[in-house]
Amino acid sequence: MKNNTGFISFFTIIAIITVLAVGSVAYYIGKSSNNIETTVQDIKINTPVSVDETSQKKEEDLNGKHIGYIKNIFSQNGDFYLTIDYIQWITSCQPNPQIGYCMNGFAIANNNPLLRTFKISNGAVITMQTYSHDPSGNFNYNEIITLSALQNLLSQSNTYWTTTIPFWIDLSNGMVNTITEQYIP
Repeated sequence: MKNNTGFISFFTIIAIITVLAVGSVAYYIGKSSNNIETTVQDIKINTPVSVDETSQKKEEDLNGKHIGYIKNIFSQNGDFYLTIDYIQWITSCQPNPQIGYCMNGFAIANNNPLLRTFKISNGAVITMQTYSHDPSGNFNYNEIITLSALQNLLSQSNTYWTTTIPFWIDLSNGMVNTITEQYIP
């Protein structure tokens, strides 16, 4: 009997050490997970998703030609605005796993989720490459359409025009002067 009590005490001590070890590991893992979640939340909070104030845009974003996917065209207080997701149009490329593949000598990269909203000037010219076609089936390239026609096209239920077809916009002091569809062969 004397030997049995020592044997039971030994297993009791091992059980206590195991519980402490498992508890410590669980605490450490839980604490590490909280840090990761906090970091992800901080990134989400600090990553801009939309910008409506011109003062927050970089100077290079307010002037020149930019290419991207037009996500929306809307009216506010009698003025029209467009929301665009800029992309990179890469024309001299080799197959690259970071940007996808080169088809017909170009690739599109979209590494920045920032959506930008700009006012559209009243005289903005909208040029399409694949809006309609002639009787022989060829596209009517460089076809000028109205802003309402483009707005109707973008508001259709499918997302083809807002996720597949890029548009060039020409900005002057944050105002859109031209919108041109980029033809993709």
